[in-house]
Amino acid sequence: MRGVMRRSTSVVVAAFAVGTVAACAERQPLQPISVLELVNNASAYDGHQVAVHGYVSYGFESCVIYDGSLTGADFQRATVWYWNADCMGRTKDFLVGYATLYGVYHASDKGHLAAYGSALTVDRVVWDEK
Repeated sequence: MRGVMRRSTSVVVAAFAVGTVAACAERQPLQPISVLELVNNASAYDGHQVAVHGYVSYGFESCVIYDGSLTGADFQRATVWYWNADCMGRTKDFLVGYATLYGVYHASDKGHLAAYGSALTVDRVVWDEK
Protein backbone atom coordinates (compact mmCIF):
# COMPACT_ATOMS: atom_id res chain seq x y z
CA MET A 1 0.00 0.00 0.00
CA ARG A 2 2.86 2.38 0.84
CA GLY A 3 4.41 1.81 -2.59
CA VAL A 4 1.14 2.72 -4.32
CA MET A 5 0.80 5.86 -2.21
CA ARG A 6 4.37 6.93 -2.95
CA ARG A 7 3.94 6.34 -6.68
CA SER A 8 0.63 8.23 -6.65
CA THR A 9 2.18 11.12 -4.77
CA SER A 10 5.15 11.17 -7.17
CA VAL A 11 2.82 11.23 -10.18
CA VAL A 12 0.76 14.10 -8.71
CA VAL A 13 3.90 16.09 -7.84
CA ALA A 14 5.39 15.50 -11.31
CA ALA A 15 2.16 16.51 -13.04
CA PHE A 16 1.96 19.65 -10.90
CA ALA A 17 5.58 20.56 -11.71
CA VAL A 18 5.08 20.07 -15.45
CA GLY A 19 1.87 22.10 -15.39
CA THR A 20 3.56 24.89 -13.42
CA VAL A 21 6.51 25.04 -15.82
CA ALA A 22 4.15 25.09 -18.83
CA ALA A 23 2.03 27.86 -17.29
CA CYS A 24 5.13 29.94 -16.55
CA ALA A 25 6.40 29.46 -20.10
CA GLU A 26 3.07 30.67 -21.48
CA ARG A 27 3.24 33.83 -19.38
CA GLN A 28 6.68 34.87 -20.60
CA PRO A 29 6.44 38.21 -22.38
CA LEU A 30 6.49 37.92 -26.15
CA GLN A 31 9.64 39.23 -27.79
CA PRO A 32 8.72 41.66 -30.58
CA ILE A 33 9.55 40.60 -34.12
CA SER A 34 9.74 42.74 -37.23
CA VAL A 35 7.01 42.91 -39.84
CA LEU A 36 9.44 41.27 -42.30
CA GLU A 37 10.09 38.38 -39.89
CA LEU A 38 6.34 37.90 -39.57
CA VAL A 39 5.48 37.87 -43.27
CA ASN A 40 8.60 35.95 -44.34
CA ASN A 41 7.69 33.16 -41.88
CA ALA A 42 3.90 33.45 -42.05
CA SER A 43 3.16 29.74 -41.67
CA ALA A 44 5.22 29.51 -38.48
CA TYR A 45 3.30 32.37 -36.86
CA ASP A 46 -0.17 31.64 -38.29
CA GLY A 47 -2.75 31.35 -35.50
CA HIS A 48 -0.25 32.25 -32.78
CA GLN A 49 0.08 35.14 -30.36
CA VAL A 50 2.74 37.54 -31.63
CA ALA A 51 4.29 40.88 -30.80
CA VAL A 52 5.14 42.80 -33.97
CA HIS A 53 7.08 46.05 -34.10
CA GLY A 54 6.83 48.43 -37.03
CA TYR A 55 5.39 51.68 -38.33
CA VAL A 56 1.70 51.85 -37.42
CA SER A 57 -1.17 53.82 -38.91
CA TYR A 58 -4.00 53.93 -36.39
CA GLY A 59 -7.27 55.26 -37.71
CA PHE A 60 -10.52 54.38 -39.46
CA GLU A 61 -9.89 52.09 -42.46
CA SER A 62 -6.16 52.66 -42.06
CA CYS A 63 -5.23 50.13 -39.40
CA VAL A 64 -1.92 48.82 -40.76
CA ILE A 65 1.58 48.01 -39.60
CA TYR A 66 4.50 47.94 -42.01
CA ASP A 67 8.25 48.20 -42.37
CA GLY A 68 8.88 51.88 -43.03
CA SER A 69 12.02 51.18 -45.08
CA LEU A 70 10.26 49.28 -47.90
CA THR A 71 8.76 50.55 -51.15
CA GLY A 72 6.78 49.18 -54.10
CA ALA A 73 5.88 45.49 -54.20
CA ASP A 74 7.94 44.76 -51.07
CA PHE A 75 5.95 47.39 -49.18
CA GLN A 76 2.63 45.89 -50.27
CA ARG A 77 3.69 42.35 -49.36
CA ALA A 78 4.97 43.42 -45.94
CA THR A 79 1.98 45.58 -44.96
CA VAL A 80 -0.25 43.82 -42.44
CA TRP A 81 -3.84 44.88 -41.69
CA TYR A 82 -4.89 44.67 -38.07
CA TRP A 83 -8.24 44.63 -36.38
CA ASN A 84 -8.72 46.63 -33.22
CA ALA A 85 -12.15 48.07 -32.37
CA ASP A 86 -10.70 51.35 -31.16
CA CYS A 87 -8.71 51.84 -34.35
CA MET A 88 -11.71 51.33 -36.63
CA GLY A 89 -13.73 53.78 -34.53
CA ARG A 90 -11.10 56.52 -34.74
CA THR A 91 -12.45 58.80 -37.47
CA LYS A 92 -10.45 61.86 -36.39
CA ASP A 93 -6.95 62.40 -35.10
CA PHE A 94 -5.24 59.41 -36.70
CA LEU A 95 -2.18 58.23 -34.84
CA VAL A 96 0.98 57.25 -36.70
CA GLY A 97 4.39 56.18 -35.48
CA TYR A 98 6.40 53.19 -34.36
CA ALA A 99 4.66 50.78 -32.02
CA THR A 100 4.42 47.14 -31.03
CA LEU A 101 1.15 45.33 -31.70
CA TYR A 102 0.21 42.30 -29.58
CA GLY A 103 -2.32 39.85 -30.94
CA VAL A 104 -3.03 36.76 -33.04
CA TYR A 105 -1.61 36.52 -36.57
CA HIS A 106 -3.77 35.24 -39.47
CA ALA A 107 -1.67 34.47 -42.54
CA SER A 108 -4.63 33.75 -44.84
CA ASP A 109 -6.76 36.75 -43.78
CA LYS A 110 -6.14 39.53 -46.32
CA GLY A 111 -7.58 42.31 -44.15
CA HIS A 112 -9.86 45.18 -45.12
CA LEU A 113 -11.21 44.72 -48.66
CA ALA A 114 -8.73 41.82 -49.07
CA ALA A 115 -6.09 44.45 -49.88
CA TYR A 116 -3.28 43.25 -47.61
CA GLY A 117 -0.92 40.30 -47.38
CA SER A 118 -2.19 39.12 -43.99
CA ALA A 119 -3.85 40.34 -40.79
CA LEU A 120 -3.63 40.55 -37.02
CA THR A 121 -6.36 40.57 -34.38
CA VAL A 122 -4.82 43.02 -31.91
CA ASP A 123 -5.32 43.02 -28.14
CA ARG A 124 -2.87 45.77 -27.26
CA VAL A 125 -0.89 48.58 -28.89
CA VAL A 126 2.24 49.93 -27.20
CA TRP A 127 3.58 53.11 -28.78
CA ASP A 128 7.31 53.79 -28.78
CA GLU A 129 8.35 56.67 -26.56
CA LYS A 130 9.22 59.77 -28.52
